[in-house]
Amino acid sequence: MSVKDIKITVIQVVNQETATAKANASVDSKVGDEYIAKNCEKPEGLSDTAWLGMKRRVVELATGDKDPLLADGSTTVCCNDGARPVYYNLETV
Repeated sequence: MSVKDIKITVIQVVNQETATAKANASVDSKVGDEYIAKNCEKPEGLSDTAWLGMKRRVVELATGDKDPLLADGSTTVCCNDGARPVYYNLETV
């Protein structure tokens, strides 16, 4: 079975002031940041929390899962951190 690489792109970051007030922490991601997941592994520099929230979809895209939500080879996911959500676009490359 062929496994495709998946490009992960930051498409939206929560308001930084809201994140700092709620979680007393900052968000390191910026819109436009890109990562490549090779062999369904977490790319260097990608947040562990974000990876936990998207890993299933990365694997599904990389292996050609037939989920109708992935029919065009891409999907949008959000980091599991409710105080500092970051939205990502995932697409096969």
